[in-house]
This record gives sequence, structure tokens and C-alpha cells, in this order.
Amino acid sequence: MDKEKTGKALKVNFSEERNNIFKQITDTFLRGYSASNFLFANCLLHYYLATLIIPEQFHEENLPVQISNATDKAISFMQKNLSNTVSLDNIAQSANLSVSFFSRKFKHDTGYAPIEYFNHLRIQQACQLLHFSDLRINEVASRVGIDDPFYFSRLFKQQMGVSPAAYKKNNE
Repeated sequence: MDKEKTGKALKVNFSEERNNIFKQITDTFLRGYSASNFLFANCLLHYYLATLIIPEQFHEENLPVQISNATDKAISFMQKNLSNTVSLDNIAQSANLSVSFFSRKFKHDTGYAPIEYFNHLRIQQACQLLHFSDLRINEVASRVGIDDPFYFSRLFKQQMGVSPAAYKKNNE
């Protein structure tokens, strides 16, 4: 085999900043699967891969600064308040926008209505609790801010396709 055509292993040092780029890619998908999110994540992926291929060009001071827009602020607010009762008005206030404008912008940016997105986050958290804890289903419901276990069960089944009990049993 020709020496020029053989691949060589790259040795790349650990970089917290590189890990932050990867986290930014995953966080982009947590905001929804809109075309703009796919485009942004795709660009970040190329940048991330470039840091591995040509690490000598990768410097901390060259990292892009994440701009926190209204949708990002709202998602952050939702994530911090998963166990609380939150209204559309509360979420819009966290982004400093009117409810109507915020609802349209959020739907455009994420592909979801704000409350629908909030419920997705709650069920995502519930899945983690069901999978990694010994909490009972009604305790999980309470931890994600849903006091009615029957509503929690319906919402969970609607999003996950199985009941919380079946999900928990499948992951044991």
C-alpha cells in the first residue's frame, strides 16, 4: 500500500471549548427541528470537525459567541421551571415579548407552540426520572410540575406512545 494513501491517526488534546461546541449542537436540537436549527447545527458540526482535523487552528478566542435571543431565553426559563406551574404569559415575560408576538416567533424558531414545547421538556425530564430513579409515577408527575397523575399519564402516552408504567417497566 502506498504510504501517501494510508491514513494517520490524529492526536487531539481534550478541550472544554470543543465540548461546548458539541453541546451547542445538541442544545440547538433541543430548541426544535426547524430548518434554521438544522442549518445552524450543520454549520457548527463542520466547525467542530475542523477543530479535530486541524487542531492547531483552533483557539479559544476564536469561538463563536452564542447570542441569546428571545427563544433561547424562553427555553432556558422553561428548563429552570419544569417543576412549576407556568403560563404562556410567564414564558413570554421571560423573553420580554408580548404573548402574541412571542407565540408566533417561538413557533417559527422551534416548530412548536410554547406550551407544547414546555410539555415536551416535562415529558423528557419524566423519562429521565423514570429511567434513572426509583420514584413512583405520581412522584415523577409531581416533580415535573403536573399534579394530576391521570393528566400526566395521558400526556406521557400521547408523546411517548406508551404509558409511564410501561415505559418504566421496559427500562428496568
